[in-house]
This record gives sequence, C-alpha cells and structure tokens, in this order.
Amino acid sequence: MTPLLDIQGLSIDYLTPHGPVHALRGIDLTVERGEVLGLVGESGSGKSSLISSMMALLPANARLDGSLHFEGRDIAAMGERERRQLRGDGIASIFQDPFTALNPVVAIGTLLVEVQHHKRELSRREKKARAVDMLTRVGISDPEHRLRQYPFELSGGMRQRVAIAAALLTDPTLLIADEPTTALDATTEAQIIDLLRQTRSMVQGAIVFVTHHLGLVAALCDRVAVMYAGEIVEIGPVTSIFAAPQHPYTRALLECDPAMLRDVARRLPTIGGTVPDLHELPAGCAFAPRCPTACTACVQTPAPVVASAGGGWARCHRLAS
Repeated sequence: MTPLLDIQGLSIDYLTPHGPVHALRGIDLTVERGEVLGLVGESGSGKSSLISSMMALLPANARLDGSLHFEGRDIAAMGERERRQLRGDGIASIFQDPFTALNPVVAIGTLLVEVQHHKRELSRREKKARAVDMLTRVGISDPEHRLRQYPFELSGGMRQRVAIAAALLTDPTLLIADEPTTALDATTEAQIIDLLRQTRSMVQGAIVFVTHHLGLVAALCDRVAVMYAGEIVEIGPVTSIFAAPQHPYTRALLECDPAMLRDVARRLPTIGGTVPDLHELPAGCAFAPRCPTACTACVQTPAPVVASAGGGWARCHRLAS
C-alpha cells in the first residue's frame, strides 16, 4: 500500500546574505495511514522546516531538493491554488501558540464556518451545526454561546480546543500538531493531552506530533523520529526506542527529560556543547563534537544508516562496527 506521506532524499537550504543555511539534509520518511508519528529534537533540529515542507509553506528563500508525495501527489510540483486546496481539505495543523493562531477580530463561529469553505455541498446552517457539534466533542460547554465570542475572550486552553476543532472540521487526512501544549499551564496541558488522545479516533488518516516532550511521545505516538542538525538520526517504534535507544543523541535526550527520570533524587543530566552552525556543518556526524563515544570515523565521515529493532534504524558509526 502506498504511504499516506512519502518523503525521499529531502534537503532544504535557506538562502541568506551570509550563505545558505542547511536546514534539512537527506530526509527519508514515510507516514502510514492510521499511525501517530512523533518528531522530536532540540530547537534548530529541523522539525519546523520538515512540517512546513509537508504543508507547502516554505518561505521564498527556501531551496528544496528531493521528493514529497502526499496521497501519491507531488507536493513540490503543485501550483499555489492546489497547495491551498491541500491545506484546506487534505492536511490540517494545530499550532503551538493558541494566543496567535486564531484571528482576534474574527468570531469563533465565523472562523469555524470559514474553515469548511471547501465543503460546498453544505449550507451555512449545516456548517454551523457541524461547528457546534465539534465544539462539544472537544469539550467546550455552551457551544452556541462560544460561537458568538472572540478569541480574546477565551482562556489559553479554550483557544487551543477551538484550534483543534477548526483543524478537525476540515476532515483532514493528515493532522500536524506542532507543539500544541507548549504555551499552556500544567493543568491545561494535561486536559489537552487527553483531548489529543481522543483526536486520534476523529482523524481519518494519520497524525504527525511535533514536540520536545518525550513523555507525550510515549503516551500518544506509535513511532518516533529523532532529529538533530537537519537529519533524522534515529527512527522506530516508540516502545523499541524508549526501551533501547540506539543513537547516542536519543539516549542523551531520554536521560535529560524530567518526565523520563526514574530516580527523583538524581541530578538531571544535560547534553554538553551546542548544536552545530547550520551554515557550516562538520564533515562527519553532526553530533560527534558532543558525543561521549565519538571515534575518528565519526568526525571524518557521515554516519551510515544501521537497521534496528522493529523496522527502525539509526545513523551511527559505532552501530556499524
């Protein structure tokens, strides 16, 4: 069966006055129907560039090489009209900041009707009825009243529920959730996580969940792709990677995540060093300068891809030796 999303050899450079920024390098990734895929990595790892390419939202200074196919269609070859249609009824997104994701001068009801613009077979009354039903499904009480309110009248958690409702009303085949709990307090975050679990049954195709919170990946995802300096360094089933991470960077991420710390008395470790400059990447493994097990080959040559448990793989010289 053809994957819902098929990305092969994807590289993206951003042209700047100081030279190209190598945001993504040689990304190979498939997303199957029915799965939830987690994308994790530090800031600057390439997560945002990857999901922007999925939604055909790259800026004008981006230069793309490789292929992206959604439901067999070449995203890079689409015209602007076809791309807008793709974002209207194929791919939907939930952004991380509910305070800026919604237009403050557009009433909730107007927003939720307008996101259904591609459903020409429905009347405005029917679209409003669907909006009321969806607000109820995402846990918003008195939905008829909420339709008349504006985003600034709602709390952060309520705004994020509205954003989730707006995404689901498009009946997306692929839902991209970009750090959807980052701007929320702990209590509201827990409520939105429960809602995201329920969202899985409302999406016809697949979900890509972008986060730095590994505990959320463990709770919500089937597979996880770990990104570093524009590359996927490890990918595989969540159970396999959390039980036995193969790449040194994946192990380091798990060790320094508070949610994964078993011994609360133990000092939380950190990853030494800094992410490399994406203008001038090292010749070998990008993680080598920070890796405690790096060898000469790691510094001099790119890391090979080595198969791991559950159909996954990792890029590491140590695994190949």
